[in-house]
Amino acid sequence: MPEIHKLRLDDFETEEDCVVIGINSNQPSCSLCWHLNKYGGFNFTRIDDVIVESFNKKITQEPINLFTNTQHEIDSKIIKSMHGTYRFENEEMFSEYYLFENKGTLSYIEPKMREVDYFIEIIGKESEKAAEIVRLINSFQNIGFAFISNIDSLINKHHLFV
Repeated sequence: MPEIHKLRLDDFETEEDCVVIGINSNQPSCSLCWHLNKYGGFNFTRIDDVIVESFNKKITQEPINLFTNTQHEIDSKIIKSMHGTYRFENEEMFSEYYLFENKGTLSYIEPKMREVDYFIEIIGKESEKAAEIVRLINSFQNIGFAFISNIDSLINKHHLFV
């Protein structure tokens, strides 16, 4: 008779360790990656842009219909915005790093965080180093601020998780 093995949810890792760092900087992404590579021991390389699709609605200037509480849409379309992306993989520590430009060609990844120019996503065991990485980034010139973001507060977090 075949042996039956029961699987429990505890048998699987349900969520990887993940941290997102927000960065405000007036320097280009290639310059930020150069600083991270030189002073942080990373090896960020450019990869294909992340494409963020958002739904754009243009509303007429007609008054709101009091019975339905809506305005009439005159034009709706999907906007595709390209966001520069860099990647570094630390195979020894089973970790991946992604640097995303928040402001793309047509929209933001996180429109409510327009003061954030870049996001760094750390996936894996090295997510514990986030505070150390924030201190390193804050030591660079042309950095306004860097901080560890609360992932649950991000509206479009599905765009960050590659």
